[in-house]
Amino acid sequence: EGSKRIHELWPALYEKALVSQGGGYEAVESGPTWTGLKLLGYRTKSILPLVNSTKSLNRALRRALAAKQPIVIGFPPLIDRTSLGKEIGIMGSHAYALTGATDKGYVLYNPWGTQHPKRPLTISDMRKLLAFLSIGR
Repeated sequence: EGSKRIHELWPALYEKALVSQGGGYEAVESGPTWTGLKLLGYRTKSILPLVNSTKSLNRALRRALAAKQPIVIGFPPLIDRTSLGKEIGIMGSHAYALTGATDKGYVLYNPWGTQHPKRPLTISDMRKLLAFLSIGR
């Protein structure tokens, strides 16, 4: 049915297990983007779009997407109060999964399952929003 909502229990249980392994919600909340990836057993490569060239950043992200490596992108506190943050619908002190690329930018997924960004992010957006990326390997 179109109005029937399905609520999966496993993501909440998975999150709770990861948080308990990471030292509690306080230890992992608003922490670096690599925290969750490391708790899952990944080695990580971190990228700061502000200091990387567009070409190298696009190459790294497209390579990681092609290899199906997990990519996490985080944003600093209060970035949601900027005009660009509001326009795109980004939450401050929050991390998203970077799940794909289109001709308009990179697609983000909110792990809370709601309030996904309104459009793909460009490299320029990432720089202006002071994004921080982590790629699991």
